[in-house]
Amino acid sequence: MGLAVILIVALAIQIVSVVQSKPDKVYFASWFSAPESVQEALKISELVVLAKVTGTERGKDLSAKIDAEGEEDRIPTTVVNMEIEETYFGNSRNNSLRIFQTGLFVNVNPNDLPSKPDEKDPGPPDDLKEPREQPDRLPDYSDTQVRTTILDGDPPYMEGESYILFLTNGPDGLMRPIAPHGRFKISREGTLEPVTDRDFAGKLRGQRSEVLVELIKGGRQGAPEPGTSIEVALDTDGNGTIGDAEIQMAVQYWIMGEPVPGTEGEVIDDAKIRELIQIWISGQEVQ
Repeated sequence: MGLAVILIVALAIQIVSVVQSKPDKVYFASWFSAPESVQEALKISELVVLAKVTGTERGKDLSAKIDAEGEEDRIPTTVVNMEIEETYFGNSRNNSLRIFQTGLFVNVNPNDLPSKPDEKDPGPPDDLKEPREQPDRLPDYSDTQVRTTILDGDPPYMEGESYILFLTNGPDGLMRPIAPHGRFKISREGTLEPVTDRDFAGKLRGQRSEVLVELIKGGRQGAPEPGTSIEVALDTDGNGTIGDAEIQMAVQYWIMGEPVPGTEGEVIDDAKIRELIQIWISGQEVQ
């Protein structure tokens, strides 16, 4: 009987823990920008970087009056501290970065949670009629300790995570992503995990991070010469042929439907990719 009581209490604690971990509010946003390609994303970005999260802190609440009596609706915000590891576009003043995020998520210290009985615990002795003392609820946490508000399409940043970020200016001198399309988490395997599957971002899911970096580099090219062909634009090393790395990028432009940088917005269709592959195989000179 004692063991049964302990197991029931442990289950109750687990259920409360799960409920406690959910956000109090989830807001659904209509983002101002929704770029459909890397080139469009670059046009509205001030800075594109690879950066690692070093910590988070609570920012200033967003507030708005909701009635004539001065009642306010308040939404918490988070400041994400990051260390820049590489800059792909724009100029950063230093190696640190502070990101504005609507909503709040701060990790609860596991040491503050009530412990549950060890699975190998045989339970109280037979002569102990009352079960061991267990807390009947989780401790009260302040709003600086628990997850309270999350913006849909903008999940929490966790310390140690690395991201490729397309950034623009935010409030109070902070930076912010241009949209969910501008935030790509780098997995341990070095693949991209965008926070949205819309437009070009979803097509990059599971790709190596180097693919996005090459697309960024290509999108930074200046205005094309009139009449520049796709073949010439792909010949980035200028040796007159399409090499292995260049045909790989051609395949990425084809898959994603991205305009080829250095052309006047031309895209690679099915017929063109077959033609490019033949040029690559034969080593034919491009023109």
